[in-house]
Amino acid sequence: PVNMHSIGLKARTIALPGRLRTLPSTKVPGRHATLRELFHELDGDKDGKLTSQEVEALVAKLGLQQAAASTPAPAAPAKPLTWELSLAAGMSKPNAGQAFLEFCATKLGNRHKNRVALSDVVWSFLGMFAAVFLLGEVSLHVRELPLVHSWHEKGLNLLLGSFGTIAVLLFGRPDAEAIKPWNLLLGHVVSVAVVMWCITVMGPGVISRATAMAATIAVMLYTDSVHPPGGALILMAEDSGVIQSMQGWFLVYPSLAWTVLLLLPIGLLTNWLKRNVRFDWPTAQAPAQQGGSGDGGVRLKAA
Repeated sequence: PVNMHSIGLKARTIALPGRLRTLPSTKVPGRHATLRELFHELDGDKDGKLTSQEVEALVAKLGLQQAAASTPAPAAPAKPLTWELSLAAGMSKPNAGQAFLEFCATKLGNRHKNRVALSDVVWSFLGMFAAVFLLGEVSLHVRELPLVHSWHEKGLNLLLGSFGTIAVLLFGRPDAEAIKPWNLLLGHVVSVAVVMWCITVMGPGVISRATAMAATIAVMLYTDSVHPPGGALILMAEDSGVIQSMQGWFLVYPSLAWTVLLLLPIGLLTNWLKRNVRFDWPTAQAPAQQGGSGDGGVRLKAA
């Protein structure tokens, strides 16, 4: 056994049977401030002595702490270029015309970084069709619905423009920040609350519309809740007397209510199908059949 007093707080080495181990000085980076604290933690029987196994554990733990302290923090990922910088970067390339044609060919040929399998296209198509079809069917019978029929009798249209934006995000870019629960909920609430306040204070009009849009984007940026359909809700509220008469109820109906009741469940099913039932374009089968590398043909993944 090795006695704590024989090690000393400023000792640099500990002799072990058959080998020599090196320890750092008193200050240890990381969770333990001193060697003494680490010694007492690893002294299992609390007799003031370390067995060779406990010394090896001590040395190993010090090595891990030093490695963690010396490992540099990962660099933050580069932010995507804004649209005008991206355009300028493309135009500044040598042979910009040829580069533009190659860019178009890559996008139109589904060879870009966001390349989609045939299954992604099929399930997105069916999900979008089902969502819009069912919304259309519901809109034919909204005057028969309890509680909300009076608003529709006054001219409230169920098929709001915001549904189109939400549906594109749900079925086209379900991983987008703008459609995540925080953005969906807070972005909706912020948009409606701000526009209703502007209409109440200033009345509907050019100034009210501009103020509502500007204030909404400021709050969305501050709260990290940017949600594009919110802009559509503002413009509709400013131009619809029926929506203005709904006041606070427009927070809940129709956009948020039918998004939660209809669009999100279809979106959940569509995303499940995309993950679990996958198949690729027929032209992608050739490399796999020839024994080459590639995405591989039709691939079905069991649930």
